[in-house]
Amino acid sequence: MKITSRSDQQGNTGLLSELRLVPLFVIILGGIMLLFGLSIGTSSYFLQRSNQSLADVTQ
Repeated sequence: MKITSRSDQQGNTGLLSELRLVPLFVIILGGIMLLFGLSIGTSSYFLQRSNQSLADVTQ
């Protein structure tokens, strides 16, 4: 039987609790990146439509 001090036990518990937070951070950052990609796609769509409308008007 191995006897460990309380500081060793708390260190292991702290590491485990930090590992449980990793999926939360991954989900949050992934969601931010997804929203960023959607905003870029939407803005490029409207930019192309406005350029086409401007080209139609000036011809």
